[in-house]
Amino acid sequence: GNSVFESCSAIETIIIHDNIETIGSEAFYNCTSLTSATIGSGITSIGNSAFENCSKLVSVSLGKSLKTIGNSAFRGCVKLTGVVIPNNVTTIGSYVFYNCDALTEMIIPSQVTAINERAFYDCDNLQSITIGKRVTTIGDYAFYGCDKLADVSIGSGVTQIGNNAFQY
Repeated sequence: GNSVFESCSAIETIIIHDNIETIGSEAFYNCTSLTSATIGSGITSIGNSAFENCSKLVSVSLGKSLKTIGNSAFRGCVKLTGVVIPNNVTTIGSYVFYNCDALTEMIIPSQVTAINERAFYDCDNLQSITIGKRVTTIGDYAFYGCDKLADVSIGSGVTQIGNNAFQY
C-alpha cells in the first residue's frame, strides 16, 4: 500500500519477496535508517516517492520483472551507490534519482524510451551514463548539475534533448 512504512526510522534492511507485485507510493518515504533494499522478482512497479529521502540507503537490488520506476522513487537517497536497472524496465519517472550524490555510473536499459525531466538532477558524482538505443527523449534538466559527468554514451534513437539537459 501507499505510505505503509513512511518515516519509520527503525527499519535498516528490507527484503520484499517474490509474491509481492507493487511497492506503493511513499511506501518507505523518509525511512532514515534504511541502508539496503532487496526487491523480489515479482515486483513490476515501484510507486512515486517509494524510497524518497532514505538518506542512508546505500544499495538496492531490483528484481528482473520490474517495468516501472515512479517519479522521485529514489530522490534524495544521497548515499545510494549502485543501482542496476533491470532490462525489462520501460519507464523511469521524473526526478527518480534527483540528488543521489553517491551514484557514479548508470546504464539505462534498451527497453526504456525516455529519460524524464530532472531524472538525474544534481547527482554530483555521476561520471558515466550509457543511454539505451530505444530512448528517444532526454527531458529538461535530466542531468543538470552532474558536473563530474565525463563519459556519456547516447543511443542512436535519441531525437530530442530537452532544455539544459546536461548543464552544470
